[in-house]
Amino acid sequence: MKGFHGTKVLTRLHLKEMFLTPAFFIAAAISTVFGYLPVRGFVNSIGSQGFNPSLSPMFANITASLESLFSEVLVDTLFAQGPFLFALYCAYIPMLLYICASSIITYHFQRDVGAIELVRFGPVRSRTYLLSLFLKDLVSIIVYIAYLTITFFIISRLNNLLLGPAFIQSVCVLAVVSVLICAYARLAASATSSGIGSLSLFLIVMISFAIVHVGSYTVIHDYIRNVSTILSWIVRWFSPFYFVTSVQTGLEIQSFWMVVAGILGILVVTALVGFVAIWTERHKETRT
Repeated sequence: MKGFHGTKVLTRLHLKEMFLTPAFFIAAAISTVFGYLPVRGFVNSIGSQGFNPSLSPMFANITASLESLFSEVLVDTLFAQGPFLFALYCAYIPMLLYICASSIITYHFQRDVGAIELVRFGPVRSRTYLLSLFLKDLVSIIVYIAYLTITFFIISRLNNLLLGPAFIQSVCVLAVVSVLICAYARLAASATSSGIGSLSLFLIVMISFAIVHVGSYTVIHDYIRNVSTILSWIVRWFSPFYFVTSVQTGLEIQSFWMVVAGILGILVVTALVGFVAIWTERHKETRT
């Protein structure tokens, strides 16, 4: 019970630090603008003759860039139910990175000033402190996802658009896969001794996962696609992007077992990454 009580107290403290500072709300507002821009471009592309991307230079550039990287079929699927699925990712990814980065910075700042050591020599262990930061990230993400869903719903009503079932499904999938991404943030924080090092490691890991996963779908060059496909077979079992694709595919084809397998995969890898993070933290403590 001491561990549970300590986790609850520390999580509440971290949440107060997050929500009582303007940085969280500024980041949320900027991320929302990133999501609103493609929606605005989509609306401007609707003319008297129907949907015409050339009416909005911004939206035309977005679709042209996506088609050059992937394929016209994938882009048509992405925007088949409107702009909100693409807008969701545009608004969600920057905020997710901000929340994870702020948690990494908080961890190293409190370690540098001796706050973590002070807590560790009391009734709270390092794993409790890491878990509290992990839970803070998840709660912050859930709050932002709820806010984003309400905001996009209001925008859709004002513009006579529909969010679409794919949007609702993606909201749920992103909420689940955020568990794994936050676990990687905790591991990055424990793996290095500086905030810059941890942020760099976290971004390098996420970008590497993204490049390998996206590369298997790209149409730029057959050689690049083949190499990325081979690499994805190796790293996909640890990549959050693979599990996102797996769960979303299961939802699209209405495969219950595929969805369950994807969610279980997320939870298993999260537990593994969390165990490595706690072991790394304990190893650092024994050396100091």
